[in-house]
Amino acid sequence: MGKLKQEMIGIMDEAIEEGELYSDGTRFTRHSTIDLEWHEVGDFIFKLRDIYKLQGRDISEVNAYSISGVDPITEQVYGPREQGIEIKWREADADTNN
Repeated sequence: MGKLKQEMIGIMDEAIEEGELYSDGTRFTRHSTIDLEWHEVGDFIFKLRDIYKLQGRDISEVNAYSISGVDPITEQVYGPREQGIEIKWREADADTNN
């Protein structure tokens, strides 16, 4: 298996894929960027775009998210820190005439 294919599989294996958001086949996937430096995020997004295209997925939206894991009022830790990229997508051949 080639290095590029292994990297693609690794990226998608680490993704958190949510179910269908709307009845039109739109789905939602999160990709963590917690281990990336800020200057690496742009390249990661371009890489994700290429992977999704190869998988026959049309991206409709890309967002960044950051969750501190700390309650701002009580300053108590309620969970781990998270940051990443959220991608809203659907299969390229999905029927658009619902």
